[in-house]
Amino acid sequence: DFDKVTKRSIPHQNIYWKARRLKSECHIHLEQYKEAAFDLKLFTMRNFGEGNPNLMWLKKAYFDYGFVLLQQENFVDAIKAFDSALDFAEGKGNVSDAEALFYRGLATKKAGKKGFKSDLESAAKKGSKKAARFLAEMA
Repeated sequence: DFDKVTKRSIPHQNIYWKARRLKSECHIHLEQYKEAAFDLKLFTMRNFGEGNPNLMWLKKAYFDYGFVLLQQENFVDAIKAFDSALDFAEGKGNVSDAEALFYRGLATKKAGKKGFKSDLESAAKKGSKKAARFLAEMA
């Protein structure tokens, strides 16, 4: 029970942040985006020190946060979250740059900003089938 973990541990413990991240994944799966956004905002704002195991999950957390913000139609902040996810060269959670570029392009398009097509093209070049389909539908 993630609520028990976060109530019985303190933010200085790694387990507290692991529970917040896993809880956010459950909220995403249940399409409870407001609740997921809360946990992900806290997780991504946390300054994890060197050697902290949660540090390797930041790419995934930023990606998930961007996805949640996109679902909430907060496109500008979603773009920023995807930018942050792309700043990490690696991390746990199997988030590819192609996937992050696709969703950043989608958020950029929905925000009415320029540059979405280059994100989609980059995503397609990196192997995103979603981006390739999206570009084909636009043509």
